Amino acid sequence: MSAEKAIYHRLSTDTDLTSSGIYPTNPVQISFGSSQFTQGSYAPGTRQDRIIITRNSTTPTDTKSNLGTNDTKSIDTASIKIFIISKTAARCFQIAELVRGRIDRKTGTFNGVVVSGVRYIDESTEFFVDESSDSSGYYLIQQYYD
Repeated sequence: MSAEKAIYHRLSTDTDLTSSGIYPTNPVQISFGSSQFTQGSYAPGTRQDRIIITRNSTTPTDTKSNLGTNDTKSIDTASIKIFIISKTAARCFQIAELVRGRIDRKTGTFNGVVVSGVRYIDESTEFFVDESSDSSGYYLIQQYYD
């Protein structure tokens, strides 16, 4: 959870992002009309935007003798996926750019977690139709980081 804690801290201290709901894990289930998305919650009458931080995997290191130094061979690596959800494409892309700007290539200590580096890997975009409405849906951008 350390990687998620550091990323959550970086995102939650940005005033342009704090109007979005930011979740450091997958709290509940998202519904897009009849479609289900299990990485967050989206309830009527709540915030229109969501940022959800999840860990895809961890590559552990058996020796931690140089932990805290610049020796990147002796630290664990976490693969992180960030879900960005919004009602409009423009806002979804705006949030995605802000998220990437806050964490890509960043190093340092964030909320007590030492981060030797964050690297943007890939991104995908989807649209989910809200079948209960003729003209609405949700935009989803998934960003991948190591």
